[in-house]
Amino acid sequence: EKEYYNPDFTLIGKKGGAAKKYAEENDMIYEETNHSVTDDSEFYIVDGVLLEYRGDEMFVEIPEKVKAIGDSAFRENNLVIVAIPDTVESIGINAFLGCKYLDDVILSRSIVRIGDGAFMNCSSLPKIELPDTLKEIGKLAFSGCSSLKQITLPSGLEFLGNLAFSESGLQQIYISTDVPEAAFMNCMELEDVKISQGATSIGASAFLAEVVSRILSKTPLKALSPKEAEKIVAMYE
Repeated sequence: EKEYYNPDFTLIGKKGGAAKKYAEENDMIYEETNHSVTDDSEFYIVDGVLLEYRGDEMFVEIPEKVKAIGDSAFRENNLVIVAIPDTVESIGINAFLGCKYLDDVILSRSIVRIGDGAFMNCSSLPKIELPDTLKEIGKLAFSGCSSLKQITLPSGLEFLGNLAFSESGLQQIYISTDVPEAAFMNCMELEDVKISQGATSIGASAFLAEVVSRILSKTPLKALSPKEAEKIVAMYE
């Protein structure tokens, strides 16, 4: 069986690209080349939208001419690292669904929307930094990301879809927006939830019942009005 990840492999990148920074931050061997590392022929791009990735590289650096990643563009691909340039503002439905070896996402600092199921079942993904530009996270976007341990939702987030982080490995969550139904359902390892003044409501079954009980004993919902907090607690009694 093909080995998809080896921490000692040499990461080859083009001058000025994301590969060098990634290698330095992760103590990897790095080699610079003047040639294009990821062949543009591996990307099917129409009007700035990456519709399909046809390659099999472990490290994929998306071209800067891409403005959006289309639906299912990398679905069930065996890539390990992906660098998404700041030109990208949108990630489509199921874009990286089932990429079980995906270990790191260098996310665009201009991203506005992450679509439904975009990173669903990326079971090796341990972390992802969501920029302040992010306005929308679709339903099931990070569902089943069992290695994902901590997430901070940006203060400017306007929409969080149902089941967005359900059945993930989250242990810590920092929330500054309303939480919809079942957003963190079946996150069995969840222990620490911090809620800011930006959150005014939490949907039914947003968290597992026993998890809510544990959370409330450690972190009371001070950001909510007494009436709203009582309503949330009543959902799980």
